[in-house]
Amino acid sequence: LKSTSGPIFCPATPLRKMLNTYGIPTSVFNRPDGMDLIKDEIRTFNKGLTPLGNLYWISSPENRARQTAGSVAIAFATPKEASAAIRNRLYIAGILVWCEKHYIIRPTA
Repeated sequence: LKSTSGPIFCPATPLRKMLNTYGIPTSVFNRPDGMDLIKDEIRTFNKGLTPLGNLYWISSPENRARQTAGSVAIAFATPKEASAAIRNRLYIAGILVWCEKHYIIRPTA
């Protein structure tokens, strides 16, 4: 699996633990250390949630350059944590961002 911004999570990460988040402010996080900052925000402001591995932008670099918010894929330690993030949303950069289960759609013949 490839991302628009470099290395991503381990392919062995069960998808039930992977989430897409929407509305991540690009003005704050679209920089080299942005994914580490998002991890810190999740750990600090979302009690009991532990992001794993490398987070990555779902939004293309071109879209992030012209939009105020983008989408990020995040893996959590347990399915329970992922469910809590979907149910309660994530508090990042002073806002609540929407989450949903990460789906991989394979091309059909």
